[in-house]
Amino acid sequence: MLIDTSSLGESTQLVQFLNAVSNNPTVSVQSDVLVNRADNKSRTLNVIIRTQGNRDEKLKEVLLCLSGQKSDDFNITIVCHKASSADVKSLINSLPYQPKRIRDRISLIVVNEGGRSHPLNVGLSYTDSPYFALLDDDDIVFDNWVSSFIEGIQSHPGKLIHSGVYTQKWISRFTEKGCEMMSTEWPKATYCCSFNSIRQLVENRCPIMSIAFPFTLYSIFKMKFDESLSTLEDWDFIERASQICGVFDTGNSTSIYRLWESNEITSRSLHAKDEWEVNRVYVQKKLFKSPLMISGEQVEAITSNLWIDAPLPLPSSEVTADLRFSESKYKPIKQIDIEYDPAALINTVTIRDIDRNAESIIIRLRESGLYRITDFIAELHQEDCVKSCNVYQVNTNGYCQSQNTISFLTRRSWIEIPFDSNNEISSIILKFKYENAIDERLLTGTKLIVRFKQGILRRIERKRLFL
Repeated sequence: MLIDTSSLGESTQLVQFLNAVSNNPTVSVQSDVLVNRADNKSRTLNVIIRTQGNRDEKLKEVLLCLSGQKSDDFNITIVCHKASSADVKSLINSLPYQPKRIRDRISLIVVNEGGRSHPLNVGLSYTDSPYFALLDDDDIVFDNWVSSFIEGIQSHPGKLIHSGVYTQKWISRFTEKGCEMMSTEWPKATYCCSFNSIRQLVENRCPIMSIAFPFTLYSIFKMKFDESLSTLEDWDFIERASQICGVFDTGNSTSIYRLWESNEITSRSLHAKDEWEVNRVYVQKKLFKSPLMISGEQVEAITSNLWIDAPLPLPSSEVTADLRFSESKYKPIKQIDIEYDPAALINTVTIRDIDRNAESIIIRLRESGLYRITDFIAELHQEDCVKSCNVYQVNTNGYCQSQNTISFLTRRSWIEIPFDSNNEISSIILKFKYENAIDERLLTGTKLIVRFKQGILRRIERKRLFL
């Protein structure tokens, strides 16, 4: 569904957002030449390979990796950028030696103008697949690189599809036999993790080959790579694209990003550190000027770590309970009623159907995070009376600062309420105020990282207290 924003003002967040994601400074050049065209078969993924034509052995390895893919549902577009005529001729002459199943799906385009981003935009203009992915000519992809993308596209169409990436140090050297390459260490799982849109705002954690993009970004939203950037053009594009489409993680690690230790010509060696920093600041300023769209999971991650002094509703999805019997047997409680009184700021947790053979009940309030509960009281309802318990009358892995306040500093916080031998309890009601905060007097030292109200990160060590 396309939205007509003509009736909305330029100051509205929706218009600002759409303008920001389609902000594509480009170089007005039309010097690309299609040298070789692939067959006319429609395939799901177009793989755009950027090369300068002067790394023959590395490009051969990339094409070798693609020839060994489990899935054949892809085309290849090689964009040869600012290459010498000799290198272009060498590349053209090498194509007939590729296996026919690879040779038939290769398009070769020669581009002589523009910066690092321009060949990527040219590759997009020749794409007719519903998705595209990007490779540099020195990347290594595993046999499940394409298939992982295809499976993600089929299960979550329209989203960016993200896979993990290893890093590995390599060296290359020229001998009488030609260019020899070898790794100098085992691969490291540097980027083998889920996509984190919050961390991506600070630094790029997604090498260019880790994501497959829906072509609608280009065809409908008119998104292109920012050609004013000499580096970090991939980070800028990923940020804008993920805002629109969201991201699905395949859960697979499918490639290696090679870190060259020898005198290799790479983007790191061609561009000074100051240039990288200028581009980083530029990308972040673009982000700061537009509204931010993030997934519900990331919103939950942010709010669970906010430092809020005022009492607030307990995250009910994280509350569980078990009845404990003799001989360390446990029975989960299926029904837990949770209410929040916004006037009194009180959370109420009600648990019914208590088995009279149970010796205690263990209630888990949250899986992670630093927080405290105050004004705590536990009511044990029996047929003819109600027995109340304070903090000192229960067991807990939190720190009891008073008879009605517990601070939790560890994962999987819990409270255990013991029962009398003549257990006739019909229901249990917990009442307390829940706060994303703790008493700072509990924290000393240099190990635990905590975000304080001012937003300052301090390293501190939790010291066990006996209060």
